Amino acid sequence: MTFGIPDSLGVPFDLAKHTLTAAFNDLEGVKGLVSQYAGQIASIIVEPIAGNMGVVLPEPGSWRG
Repeated sequence: MTFGIPDSLGVPFDLAKHTLTAAFNDLEGVKGLVSQYAGQIASIIVEPIAGNMGVVLPEPGSWRG
């Protein structure tokens, strides 16, 4: 999904409209979404290395596995 638009086969628009998106490497943005939507978030999915924007690595210490 890019810019909130489902761009992969098998991802229906109805599902995508219920997905929140934060900027990569923006941990404060993620914290803001979690606070704003407290009790409504089922999971957080992180792309470990963002490949569709030129292979951007995560900031050191930003995510724990």
